[in-house]
Amino acid sequence: MESKDNTNWVQEQNTAVKGWANMVTRKLKSSALQFKHGKSGMVQRGSGTKYQRNEDKLINSIGRKIYMASGLAEGIGFKIERHGVFVHKGVGRGYIMEGGVVIRGYKTDSGLKKQAKKSNRSVSSKQKTTGTMNRHPAPWFNPVIENTVPELADKIAVINADAVINELHAKIK
Repeated sequence: MESKDNTNWVQEQNTAVKGWANMVTRKLKSSALQFKHGKSGMVQRGSGTKYQRNEDKLINSIGRKIYMASGLAEGIGFKIERHGVFVHKGVGRGYIMEGGVVIRGYKTDSGLKKQAKKSNRSVSSKQKTTGTMNRHPAPWFNPVIENTVPELADKIAVINADAVINELHAKIK
């Protein structure tokens, strides 16, 4: 008995992965729309090198890359500006994450977290009286991934299960 052509499962999986990655990229951009007043070319990265560029607004920086091995899509990476991570965690400019909570502080070279030094930055009267912080996590990335990964996993499982079944039916028993 001759083996059936079982090569279209690779194409089918690649199509499913690309479709999922495109859908997630759209959802991430939609999620980043909440940051309307973000950076817009005012921060320069790589100054002094040939890779100098202006930082984009978060929504404009979102992209994706599909990693291939032997013609099969085996991984997906998402590109975002680094301030997207800071916004997601609520850290930066004197605020750090410690034990899952944003606190005022800084990291030393040895990795220890310390209370922030007094700075010449003014603290609002509201902060002085209530102790509130002006930095809070704004999870915009992880929820999109967490809500869509099961869909991709199900698609890949079905495609690969069908490929195995097709291969087993093609063998002499």
